[in-house]
This record gives sequence, C-alpha cells and structure tokens, in this order.
Amino acid sequence: SGLIALIHLNANGHGGAVVSIPPNTLVSVPGHGKTELWNALALGGPSLLIQTVEQLTDVRINHYSVLDFQGVRQVIGALHGVNVTVPYTTTSLGYTFHKGTDHLNAADVLAYVRQPSDSELGRELLEQNLIRAILDAIAHQHLFGHITTDYHVLHAMTGALSVDSNFSNGELESLALRLGSLNSGAGTFVSAPVVGGSVIAGGDSPVRLNWVLSRKLWRAIRNDAVAAFALRYPQTVTPGAPG
Repeated sequence: SGLIALIHLNANGHGGAVVSIPPNTLVSVPGHGKTELWNALALGGPSLLIQTVEQLTDVRINHYSVLDFQGVRQVIGALHGVNVTVPYTTTSLGYTFHKGTDHLNAADVLAYVRQPSDSELGRELLEQNLIRAILDAIAHQHLFGHITTDYHVLHAMTGALSVDSNFSNGELESLALRLGSLNSGAGTFVSAPVVGGSVIAGGDSPVRLNWVLSRKLWRAIRNDAVAAFALRYPQTVTPGAPG
C-alpha cells in the first residue's frame, strides 16, 4: 500500500493516465469512519480499499492488482536498467544517487524508491516516477523493434503483478501488448492534490486532499480528460525528478 493509484485507459485506446492517491490521505472508509487510505487494506482487504476509492472518486474500478516492488527488480533486470533524473545527490540504504541522470539497476532500485529521508508523499512520487521510467523504457524498446526483449520484460511484469480472479494472466499479457503499441508520451502521470505536506517534511503524518482540485481530477478521469487536466493544473503532474 505504499503507492495507491488508478490506472485509466481512455475509451479510444490511444492514451491513459496513472493517478496516484497518497496512501496517508485522510478519507472516509465505509464502516470505519475517517482514517488514512492505506488502512482500508488492513481493515477489510482489497474489497474495502476498492469500495473506499470508488466512494471517494465516483470512478468505477474494473480490476485490482498489486505490484510487488521486489518483483520490480526482475523487471528492471529484464530492461537492463532504467534512467531517472535525480534533483540532488542523496544517499539511501547504502547507495548514492548523484544529481543528474542516474541509471538504476536491479541492485539499487529499491533503495531509490524507499529513501528514508523522504516523507510518505516523497516516496510515493519516487515510486510513481519509477513506474513511468519503466513504461518509457518499454515503449522505447518496442518502437525500436526489440520484440524478444519485449516478451522477456512482459513475463517479468506479469510475475511482479498479482491480479484479481477476474483478470487472467492471458488478459494481462494481452493488455500489456496493446499498451506496448503506445508511445511513451501517451500516458499522463498525476497525483491527487493535497493541502500542505511536502516531499521531505511530514514523515508519514496524514494529509488532506485539496477537495476543489480533486473533484475536478475525478471528473477528468470519468471523461477521459486527465491529459487536459494536467495541462491546466501542472502542479499535479508527477515531476521528472521528485525531490
């Protein structure tokens, strides 16, 4: 529950969005009152988390999946690493990430996304940015026709994901191949806006949604308009160099 996100595909199949909701956001959890979003999973499992997010956003959730960040190491290995932009030199769990472009590999990727000096908001942005880097790398390899590598990465991705019983591995692979035909700019990455909180300060303390902007974001998801929302509210876009 370190990263909770809605993955939305536009009806025309030509774009989509990854909309993350900070897991320490205070929300109304059915039957449990106000508490942090990530508590819904512990209180009632995936079904309660889904019910909570649907109630919060008025967005219908068709499928549920869990990305194992230990499994992400296999994905990074299959891709031979990914590049991320680091805003300033930092050390995490024994690894140093230098300011500028850093090439992450299977050994240091978890240290990158789990930087203890960052708040929960900061780690969420790092995890979302890593997913963006993975998808960008997959799109780049597909565009250059590395089909064998694509399938190697595809199997690593399906191994890192656990999905609901209505979503078979075959359907997951079919979806991944369909997404592979999109270019790296076809997806929009945004985070639900919060009041207060920062990447560094706040630790795991609860945060509150900016309700005015959040309602506009939920409406944008329902109307296949997250890209337009991001253009209008660029402060909600996941930065290329979180920090």
